[in-house]
Amino acid sequence: MLHLTLENVDQLSALCNALSTPLRIRILQQISDKNLSIVQIAENLNTSVSTIAANVKVLEESGLIITDLHTATRGTKRVCTKNYADIFINLDARYPLFASRKTIEVNMPVGHFSNCIATPTCGLIGSTGTIGSEDLPSAFFEPAHTDARHIWFRTGHVEYRFPNNTYRFQNIELHGIGFSMEICSEAPNYEMDWPSDITFWINDREVGTWTSPGDFGDRKGKLKSYLWNKTFFTQYGHLLNISINQAGTFIDDVLVSQQTIDTLDLKQPGITLRIGIKEEAEHKGGINLFGSGFGDHDQDILMKLDYQLHE
Repeated sequence: MLHLTLENVDQLSALCNALSTPLRIRILQQISDKNLSIVQIAENLNTSVSTIAANVKVLEESGLIITDLHTATRGTKRVCTKNYADIFINLDARYPLFASRKTIEVNMPVGHFSNCIATPTCGLIGSTGTIGSEDLPSAFFEPAHTDARHIWFRTGHVEYRFPNNTYRFQNIELHGIGFSMEICSEAPNYEMDWPSDITFWINDREVGTWTSPGDFGDRKGKLKSYLWNKTFFTQYGHLLNISINQAGTFIDDVLVSQQTIDTLDLKQPGITLRIGIKEEAEHKGGINLFGSGFGDHDQDILMKLDYQLHE
């Protein structure tokens, strides 16, 4: 959810301008529950591609949507994704409804896993090159594994232990927990059509599964990493967002399970996130995880805890 007040003058102006035409609202309707290319939106709305492209630019500049270039049959296509499921605007400064709501963020490097099982194809790359030997599971236990910026494996899992910095508070109400990471499938070299059923657990509770469509290596990653010239290798992933609140668990704003913030046993000093491939998975297509400096997004695994303190 995007929270705005009358103090956010420039952002409010851009937002209101973006929502000021029926066409741009219809574009948002088109991508409310799925991602579509500009050409697909133009066809659905019976409007020219140039008109849709111009209006998509306004929506993107306002922050309402994000776009990414994907490989198409001929060249590339720009795919549109909504950036927010909800927007709240507080028009009365006397009643700051969310003044007591706070967010704690923890950034976890991808190499700082506390437990793992990895099978080939597998490996780790740090800031200066390969850690250990590729396709050797014991490399995941090298002391240098904490320096990894990119890890991959065909089956198994990695587990991360995050600090729960809300644990020390009394009279606290947790509103939600979220994780963001750049991730995709793992194939030999790379394969754009390579589905993988990737499952997530929080505190040993399965919260949902996301099917990655492929292992992305059709272009160079946006960040100039060690992989920059290895064009036959995985280059980038999908920026995946997991959100758990009172309504359930959402992956990229799609409800995937009934696990809620109340069922995750968060009243303890640590929070465990496991990312893996289940034994019974239909698509055992592996996992690539990208950290800061690698792939398209300069981040590690980001956890957010939304909470409110009561007197």
